[in-house]
Amino acid sequence: MELHKASNQLSRVKFLLFVLLSLLVPLPGYAQDLDWASRIIVSPAQPKVGGEVTFQMTVRAGRFPARGFSIVGGIDGQRQFRQSIPPLEARSRHRLTFKWKATRGSHTAFFQIVSKRGSGRRAPRLTRAFSVQTAATPQVASPQRSQARKRPAPTQLSPLLSPQHATPAGTQQPVCEGTPLPDLVAKNLTVDGSGLPGDPHTITVSVVNHGQCASGRFAIKAYVRIQGQGVDKVEQLGSKGAPSLEPCRSDTCSEASYSTVFNFVPQYNHAYYDFTVEVDSGNNVNEFSENNNEVRNDLSVQVY
Repeated sequence: MELHKASNQLSRVKFLLFVLLSLLVPLPGYAQDLDWASRIIVSPAQPKVGGEVTFQMTVRAGRFPARGFSIVGGIDGQRQFRQSIPPLEARSRHRLTFKWKATRGSHTAFFQIVSKRGSGRRAPRLTRAFSVQTAATPQVASPQRSQARKRPAPTQLSPLLSPQHATPAGTQQPVCEGTPLPDLVAKNLTVDGSGLPGDPHTITVSVVNHGQCASGRFAIKAYVRIQGQGVDKVEQLGSKGAPSLEPCRSDTCSEASYSTVFNFVPQYNHAYYDFTVEVDSGNNVNEFSENNNEVRNDLSVQVY
C-alpha cells in the first residue's frame, strides 16, 4: 500500500514538472510563431508591361524566437518566389522584397509563411490584386499632390550650364540648356521609432542629383496613408525647401546629396502607416527623369 502511494505521488510530481517546463520552455509546435506585420506593397503603383514590379511585406515573430521559416509566393496561383527568413528574436520584425517582370493584364500576388519544422499554427495567406497597364497613361496624382505642370522639351543647344535666369518668384535658379539636365533621385527613406502609438517617430529621406548640372532649389513633401480598424485617411507631414544640388562627381556623391527629417506620432493601434516622400513636389525642376522622385516605406503598429 505504501509503495502504491509513493508511486502515485511520484507520478504527480512528474506531471507538475512537465506542466512547469511546458510553460517555461518553447515547444516546437506552439512557440515558433511567425505572422504578417504588414500588407503587400506593390511598387510602382501603376506597373507597365515589361517593367520591374517590386513586392514588399513584413513579418513579425511572436512571444518566442522564430527559426526555420521561409516565405513562398507567386503570381496568379503559380509559385515563383521563395526566400528563407533569418532567425528572429521574440517580437522582432523582418522585411522581405521580391521582384517580378510585369506582364499584361490583371493579376493577384500571393505569399505564404511556411515552416521547415511543421509548426502547428499557420499564418493566413497574404494576397494583393493589381493591374499592369498595356500603354503609357497619365499618372494619377498622389493624395493632395499638386498638379504637375507641362514642361517644354529642352532645346538642343550647346551642352553648357547657362547663366542665372530669374524664376517667376524672382529668385535666381540655375538651369541647363540643351541635352544635359539635373536628375533628382529620392533615396533611403527610413522610419525610426519604437513602433508604439503615442511615441515620436522620425522619417528621414535623402536626395541625390544624378544629373549633369545643378538642380536649383526645390521642395520636398511628405505624407502618410493610415489604414486600420475604422480608419483610412491621408495626412500631410509637411513640406520643406531644399537647396540647389550640384551634380554627382564622386563615389559618395556627398557634394550632390541632401537629407531632411519629418516628425510623426502614430495615434492608432493595430494600424498600418504607409509613408511617401516626394522630391520636387512643386515641379519646379526640369529633370532628366520624373519617375524617381518618390520613395516609400511603411510602419505597422500592433500592440497586444
